[in-house]
Amino acid sequence: MDSMPDSLTHVLLNFYQAGGKGIEEIIVGSPKTNDLDFNSHLVEIRDARGHEVEFKLDVQGFEFLHAPSSFANFDNSAAIKGAYYAEVAAFMRAHLNASLARPINQVLRSSDPSTPGARPAKFLHSDWSYAGAVHNLDSNPDYQPPKWSHLRQSHWAAYSVWRPLTPVTRDALVLADRRTVPDSDLRPYKSSYQNGTASEGNALALAEGQGFWWWSGMRVGEGVVIKLFDSKLDGTARCAPRSEGDWGGRLGREAECGDEGDSLLGRREREVMK
Repeated sequence: MDSMPDSLTHVLLNFYQAGGKGIEEIIVGSPKTNDLDFNSHLVEIRDARGHEVEFKLDVQGFEFLHAPSSFANFDNSAAIKGAYYAEVAAFMRAHLNASLARPINQVLRSSDPSTPGARPAKFLHSDWSYAGAVHNLDSNPDYQPPKWSHLRQSHWAAYSVWRPLTPVTRDALVLADRRTVPDSDLRPYKSSYQNGTASEGNALALAEGQGFWWWSGMRVGEGVVIKLFDSKLDGTARCAPRSEGDWGGRLGREAECGDEGDSLLGRREREVMK
């Protein structure tokens, strides 16, 4: 990565702030979800455009991919859970060489308040903490893949697949390079949902040495795969905090392996006990 030419941009990012209003518990779906107190800092981020092949899920915690989609019926929830989930699952099975990929959720985000969908999440976070990942599946039978009690004892991971529906012109995705973010920089927070359920994620506290990336000029047909959780404990990147940056509107479909987006639970064929 040191061979990359520097292409630096300065962006205001929101980090965890101890005692910050609302950050220990976020009420998902509340109009004030993003009206929280953060430790806001202007930081340098580097552009990955032209160097996509150098990013790996198990190293930095994210990858930039060519990921075209033939699906367009995002107003139809049944079609999303049928055709679109099947498309994303097939894409992830092939990309990960996985024996199983199960979408469990999806969210449409838009920077335009006049359009439907959630607003950009403008703080550095990972949707699932390490403890929260297992709890979220244990407590949500609808999320559980077949034979979950067996699968949870083997290697499994959770991912978010982010695809823009229009060219990205503002609120672009910013990703923290997991090599520069030790576990000691992560702070747990609780997400409470209007249906009475809750989950635990991690917010990122600012620390010296952290590195951040974005993918300039992101357009339809491209996608970012972000790791939310990995059960491996061998030094593999287990998550990658991310945020929408305060800069430039995009309408994007976030497919997540977790509690947001087209959630995907994946098990890598080559890494599990047969």
